[in-house]
Amino acid sequence: MDDNFIQNSRKNNKNVENINKINSIINHMKLMNHNLNDIFSHEQIFSDHDSYLLFRGKISKRIVDYSQLISNCKDKILDCEYLEDDDEKRINDELEKHLNNLENYKRGLSIWWKKNEKDFHCLCMNNFLNLQKSNDNTISSDKKVDNKNLKDTKKIMIDEINRMKNVRSELLESSQKLKKQNEIFNIFEEKIRSSANLIFSLKKKADSDARYVWYSFFFFLSVCGYIIMRRLGLIRAIIIILKFLFSALFYLTKMCIGAFYFVKQNNSIETDFTRKEDLSKSLVVVMEKTEL
Repeated sequence: MDDNFIQNSRKNNKNVENINKINSIINHMKLMNHNLNDIFSHEQIFSDHDSYLLFRGKISKRIVDYSQLISNCKDKILDCEYLEDDDEKRINDELEKHLNNLENYKRGLSIWWKKNEKDFHCLCMNNFLNLQKSNDNTISSDKKVDNKNLKDTKKIMIDEINRMKNVRSELLESSQKLKKQNEIFNIFEEKIRSSANLIFSLKKKADSDARYVWYSFFFFLSVCGYIIMRRLGLIRAIIIILKFLFSALFYLTKMCIGAFYFVKQNNSIETDFTRKEDLSKSLVVVMEKTEL
């Protein structure tokens, strides 16, 4: 019992929701119908083809939305499992009314298009011709501008070619001058090299001359010193002193050698004496036996 009650309550709630949705869709359809009726009731005159296209697109979009609302309303009616007689009659009347209005609007749109189709095509042709004329004018003006630009460019190129020729002649002259300067520098280099070699040889000769002068100066000093020492008797005194020193050294060496031999001789005598003592100690007394 409770399950049946719950199921019935759910069905009733669902039907109520569907009826509310159907009523909202019907209200939307009424608004759409009112909007389309206002559009078709006013006679409109257009001066360009874009206005025709916008008006036709606007009406077509509203008709499509209107038909979509009608189809949604049909779907919701089919979803309802139970409708009261009054509600069902009211909804069906509204739906039938809107279906008739939809057909009328479609017919009205086709009639309006047939009526204004020639004007639309005339406007399109006029627009195309005006656009073509403007394009021709722009092309002609562009050609004039291009011709002028080409002439200016040609003049600039001629001036540039003349300038390059002048620059080429100047470069040739400067290259000739540089070649002459290079030859002059080569001559200077050879002269500087020969001068450097000459200076080096002169320096070497001056060094050798200075060395010979110093040798001569020292030889002169030695001769002067010899003469002075000879006059003063210093040479003889030096010779005597050297002889005395050599004799003293000879005497000292002789004494050292004599002392060395004396010490060596004493050492040899002591060693001989010690050897004799050792031999005497090593002798053994042998007893002789005599036979009686």
